Amino acid sequence: MTPPTGLALPPVDIVGTHHSNGADLVLSPLRTVPLLQAHLAVEAPLRTAAETAALDVLAATVPALDACTAFEAVGGQVAVTRRQQWLMVSLTCVSGQAGPLADALAAVVSLHASDHMVDQARAKAAQQATLVSSVPAVDSARQLWEAYYGHIPLYAEPTAPAQHVEQVTTDDVRRAHRALRPDRSHLVVVGDLDPRTLLTRLENALADWRPASPRQDGTATAVAPARDRGPHLRHRPGWSQTHLRYAAPCTTRQDLPRFAAAQVASLLLGGNFSSRINTELRERHGLAYRTSAALTDHLDSDVIVVEADVSPGNAARARRHLDAVLEDFAENGPTDDELRTAVRHTVGKYTLGLGEQTTRAACLMSYLTSGLGPSGVTGIPQAIAALTRDDVRDIAHRWHPTGMHRLLCGDLTADPGIADPS
Repeated sequence: MTPPTGLALPPVDIVGTHHSNGADLVLSPLRTVPLLQAHLAVEAPLRTAAETAALDVLAATVPALDACTAFEAVGGQVAVTRRQQWLMVSLTCVSGQAGPLADALAAVVSLHASDHMVDQARAKAAQQATLVSSVPAVDSARQLWEAYYGHIPLYAEPTAPAQHVEQVTTDDVRRAHRALRPDRSHLVVVGDLDPRTLLTRLENALADWRPASPRQDGTATAVAPARDRGPHLRHRPGWSQTHLRYAAPCTTRQDLPRFAAAQVASLLLGGNFSSRINTELRERHGLAYRTSAALTDHLDSDVIVVEADVSPGNAARARRHLDAVLEDFAENGPTDDELRTAVRHTVGKYTLGLGEQTTRAACLMSYLTSGLGPSGVTGIPQAIAALTRDDVRDIAHRWHPTGMHRLLCGDLTADPGIADPS
């Protein structure tokens, strides 16, 4: 397939360098609005639930640092989260506040936190963990990963268990911070900026950040999927919806042509309102409140996750229709019209997104943390534009329902077509 006409990618100016401490620095001028969007991602070792809890409390501590509160006092915004094994720090400000932004980054990598700050952060993180664990969608996601892997890996946990968070001390937080290595970090800044001037300022801000121990080479790898694909049944009395969750291993993002094909295949299956799953389950048969199909990255691999939230009394019927959609797509792939429309939609979405500061910054960070590097900005849409039906069919063939891990989580007594949950 030739690239869609009229969808030329905008020029993307990228300046990248390695700090002397090993950190990746990537700057991209984009003067659409007078703002700066900065994202710092640092990979952290997660070996125990206690380490995960300490990292969650560290994430809650960072916004309370003096330089971060000063940054917010001049109109800046600070957001800190743990995403799988990554500590993610996002800073947004008007372009004239590059100095306070650099000061905030310096504070993040040096961490001078008092016991009082950690106490408040621990209480906040514990409350968040308790709230998250009570959400049905989080419960079903955890059940899916337990079924998929045979246990829930730490990187798949949205939050550490509250009981572990409540035990975190100031020393634990400082120990978690010392484990953050500059040579496992990426800093992306997009916006109304002069690369040379800002680069000098950022290099100075990170100058005192040095690894606490010698680097151990190697990349963390995802756990192999369990042999038992189910269907797995998890009974949740009183739930108002039953969650159908399917998952299957996918190609790595480093295999750009296959990753591009997987992106388009997931879009066709459940990536928008006109996708096959939504059309069949929700529009045609009225069985689903929500449907989706999307790729999620787990360390060095991607996983396709298919979801449908359905009425408990229609769970068995919805599962049959979902299986039929997946079987047809696995055996026949997309039509020419479907592929043409999906490619135009996806390349067009990239085109629009790369012209907007927030999306460009998020894309660059995603490519860096997944190992693609900044070249993904142009490489991914070019690979998508070059896809053929055979490319997408080859990926879709791997998503036959009999080859996917399948989970039903909800009030399973509401549908006599579902096996006895006891």
